[in-house]
Amino acid sequence: MIANTGDETDRAPRLVSGVSLATLVDLPLHSIGPHGNLSDALSQLGSAGFDALQTPYPDEGRGYGGIVAAITKQTGDRKALGDCIKRNRDAGCDSTTLHLGTGFEDEREMLSLGEAVLDFSSAAQHPVYIETHRATMTQDMWRTLRLIRRLPELRFACDFAQWYLGQEIPYGGTEAVLARLGPVFERTRLLHLRLASGSAGQLLSDEHDASIHLPVFKRVWQACCAGFLEDAKPGEYLGAYAELLPPRTGYARMVTGPDGFLIESGDRWLEALRLIDIASACFNRAIDARRDANERNHVQ
Repeated sequence: MIANTGDETDRAPRLVSGVSLATLVDLPLHSIGPHGNLSDALSQLGSAGFDALQTPYPDEGRGYGGIVAAITKQTGDRKALGDCIKRNRDAGCDSTTLHLGTGFEDEREMLSLGEAVLDFSSAAQHPVYIETHRATMTQDMWRTLRLIRRLPELRFACDFAQWYLGQEIPYGGTEAVLARLGPVFERTRLLHLRLASGSAGQLLSDEHDASIHLPVFKRVWQACCAGFLEDAKPGEYLGAYAELLPPRTGYARMVTGPDGFLIESGDRWLEALRLIDIASACFNRAIDARRDANERNHVQ
């Protein structure tokens, strides 16, 4: 089984507040977040309350004093996959999140890649989490569930916004879909925090239409926190990374500014702080629910 992330202390299992490097890229001038070069931005993460950074460039994160997690894209090359995992471990990363495959894999190929992740993660003694992401082999919820049935030892980085958008979850019946996704939530060991709708990949939590979708994301994040707590040991933590992409990716919404030019509709830095607060509340609710269930069982 793939390990949880941890720091070998006796601290109670906890949520670690993180931010994706992409969130810091091209912040608009009206943002209250850090501007300037990467080192300047990284130096401000701790004072803002972020304990961790996720980056596709682990070597650039060496000067950052907090937890560094890696994220990378890998297709079907087993050697490249193994080399990547070892490289991230040697760079001091606590884990590797994988965009794995292309989405065209059949079940045999998915099984082979899943087995490779288990083998390389064990050999490197490095946690590897497969992300639920479009244009990868886990872009489809049903096939991901079938993979879990074959390889229940796998663990995941849950980017629920990808499925919420890519598979039109409200259109398919939210309650029915969430009920089926329990095996994924139970195996989630890293969270990507970003809101989406069935037609937009990135919403701000204070936008009017986000109020329709935010309650669903809160339920999912709490379920993932509960899954982590089920087997978490002292010193282990669940990384929650606010991942808000800049306009160059097509994710951030643009509006016409006072001067007639397009600007970002909001502040990704401020939104990252909001999402961390929301995820922290979800984690605390999961702790409370677990305690209440234990008390009920004890009384019985």
